[in-house]
Amino acid sequence: MGISESHGSIARGKQANVFITKEIPTYSFMPYYYGANKVDKVIIKGKLLN
Repeated sequence: MGISESHGSIARGKQANVFITKEIPTYSFMPYYYGANKVDKVIIKGKLLN
């Protein structure tokens, strides 16, 4: 797709779209928290939304 220089890994200079959760034991617990908001912070294109 020609976007490997700006997307696809966490590195300085690449775009960041991530979410940070409140404390949970492991990522495998995410399906069990359906209906409860465990998202603490959202980062889109490197900018904090919350």
